[in-house]
Amino acid sequence: MIAAAKEWTKHWARIGLRAPRIAKDTFYDLRRFIRHSTAVESGDGAAQLRAIIIRKAHNIEKGLSLPDPRPLFGFAQLRDLVRFTERHMRLHGENEVTDIAHAVVRAYLDFNRQKEASDPYLETLERFVANGRDTRREVGGVTGHQAVDRPALDPVTLTRFIRSRTSVRNYRPEPVPEAMLAEAAACAARAPAVCNRQFGRVWHTSDRERIAQMLNVQGGARGFLETVPTLLMVTTDLSAYTGDERYQSWIDGGLFAMNLLLGLEAQGISSCCLNWSKGRQTDRAMRAVAPVTESENIIMLVACGFASDEARVPVSTRQPAGYFLNRIP
Repeated sequence: MIAAAKEWTKHWARIGLRAPRIAKDTFYDLRRFIRHSTAVESGDGAAQLRAIIIRKAHNIEKGLSLPDPRPLFGFAQLRDLVRFTERHMRLHGENEVTDIAHAVVRAYLDFNRQKEASDPYLETLERFVANGRDTRREVGGVTGHQAVDRPALDPVTLTRFIRSRTSVRNYRPEPVPEAMLAEAAACAARAPAVCNRQFGRVWHTSDRERIAQMLNVQGGARGFLETVPTLLMVTTDLSAYTGDERYQSWIDGGLFAMNLLLGLEAQGISSCCLNWSKGRQTDRAMRAVAPVTESENIIMLVACGFASDEARVPVSTRQPAGYFLNRIP
């Protein structure tokens, strides 16, 4: 009984000691999410309107891609798409996002013409399209799956490549050329993102002083910090997310980062992910060193470069596939 009482006391003492810090860190994240996402207000900022337009446009694209779309579907989504696109045009002008909206509506009108569907609202959509600048049709809508550029790859080679990636912590001194980083970023852009919102970002530097500052804040590169020639920071912008998507930025950011790593690896660039599960004070310290906007969630840092000839890597034995693959009963 005495031992149980002592354990109970220790348990609540630990809660009393740690809960205030956890609560402050949680409130820090909550405050940023409420301020920058569309959880409370849709907002008139360019980033927030962009997120809403892409979300609404993609909902129509998904409908058009179904096996047998219903004519005249999605009027509620279309009304929102038109309203927010016109607001964007009024406040921020036309750009590639408004082009997407007009292209999607144009594809929707084409679909309904083919179905010989009729409704007075289609005339409103015709006027909306006519008010947009002339765009390439392929920026929005749907296309045949076979029309997508999918190079023929040996599946054995591809899966071996994916399974062969490992973290490297010893690099040659030359920085990664920006053209190669751009190619990796283009691979990251193809990662799935909720409703195609694409709010991942890659920040990069090859400045030795800046790299040292950032890695000292991160604290996980001791022993190889001096060999890192190029450092990346992966972020996602909270402006893309609604109230039900409070943790979606971490999911999108993780998918984005994985494609980025594979894009680096495909070009012979080695990398090492550096964790960013940090409290508010460390997060603020990083933002002072690498001033990304407050609306961005830092997902991770990535050290990258060409592996040194002397580089060694952990064996990092993985569990067998059966450990990860589980059948739903």
